[in-house]
Order: sequence, then structure tokens, then C-alpha cells
Amino acid sequence: MKGLKRISLLVVLFIVFLIGSVYAAEGKMELVKNVEKLKPGQTGTVELKLTSTDKPIVAIQMKIKGSENVEITGITSASEKWSLTAYNSKNGAANLTNTNGSESGSIAKISFKVKEDTKTEEASISVEDFEVSSIEYDYVTISNVSTKIAIEQPKTPEEPNEPEQPEQPNEPEQPEQPKQEEQKEPTKPTDSKNKVDNTIIGGKIPHTGSSSAIILIMAIVAIIGLVSYAKYKKID
Repeated sequence: MKGLKRISLLVVLFIVFLIGSVYAAEGKMELVKNVEKLKPGQTGTVELKLTSTDKPIVAIQMKIKGSENVEITGITSASEKWSLTAYNSKNGAANLTNTNGSESGSIAKISFKVKEDTKTEEASISVEDFEVSSIEYDYVTISNVSTKIAIEQPKTPEEPNEPEQPEQPNEPEQPEQPKQEEQKEPTKPTDSKNKVDNTIIGGKIPHTGSSSAIILIMAIVAIIGLVSYAKYKKID
């Protein structure tokens, strides 16, 4: 029994060792952008590069993703060593192979377009979910990689300032119109003949009849005197 336990323990340790050997390989990738800044509607590319690996890589399976303001338009192999064997534009899944194995260098070029209606100032491209195989190891661990591209929003043209309206000259003051004198109606002459004096004077009315007779007698006497004097002068 003791011998069986020892054998079982050795088997377990061997399996653990095998598992550790299979998954011991690691590699590193990076995304290199060909432009730092784009405007809405413009296109660009990023290049997937293998920077290091423990053993040569012969096959890569991955997924390409872009931010909401980016449309992935395609992927191509970056060199003759690598061949694009499959690509699904709906979910971004891609497979590449290299029969001779590669330890570094460019693997693929990913093209994209910034959406025309985007209002943000940044876009991102990422490659995730790597499944990598090497010649000697069944699996190589590679972490997700990503890069960012600045978006230059078009400047809104400034509206030209409205020219200042020239000040309107003050209207000259109208000279005051001379006041027209009120035309007075001419005073109608009083017709003394027709005017009836309604003034009532108090007291007794004088008797003027006797005075008028005396004056008449005196006038007749004067006339007779003058006539007589004239005749007397003629006789002389």
C-alpha cells in the first residue's frame, strides 16, 4: 500500500510538471498606429507586431474590436510569412498562420474608419482573446493589446460680427412757427341812430318846450335887424 501511494504521488507530480511545461511559454504583442490624429470620416491603420516570444509561433486566433465611434473595415497579413486564413467582419474574429514559425515582426494590418457623426475626441482599437500556438508548445500566453487615436473635431466657423450701424444724425430741430396773432374781428361801429339807450336816469324830466320858443324869437329878431341894417346901408 505504501508503494502504491508513492507511485500515485509521483504520477500527480509528473502531470503537474507536464501542465506547467505546456503553459510555460509567453509572448508579447503591440499595436502600432500609423497616425496620431484623425478627423471624423477619415481612415487609418494599426499594425499588430510580435515583439517577443519564448518559442516561434505558428498560429494565432484573435478578435479585433473598436470603440463605438470606429468602424473596422478590414485586416490583411503584414508580411509574406503570415497568411490570413479566416476573418469574420461581424465579430472581428481572425485567424493567421505561419508554417515556419515566427519569433518577432509584423503579423497583420488592421484598417479602420472614424465615423462621420462622432462627437468624441478619442477612438480606440484593441486585439483581444489571443489563442496562440508554437512549434514546441501547445499554447503561448499573450495579453490583450490596444491603442488610442485622437479625433480632431472640425472647428465651427465663427459667425462674422455684424458691422456696427453708423449713428443716425440727429434731425435738425424745426424752427418754432411764429404764433399767429389771433385775428380780432373788427369792431362794428355803433349806429347811434339805431342804438336804443335803455339807460334809465333817475329824477324828473326837464321841461324844454319854453326854452326852444325863446331861442326861436331871438333868431327872428336878429334876422330882421340884419336885414334892416343892410337896407340902411344901401340908402346911404
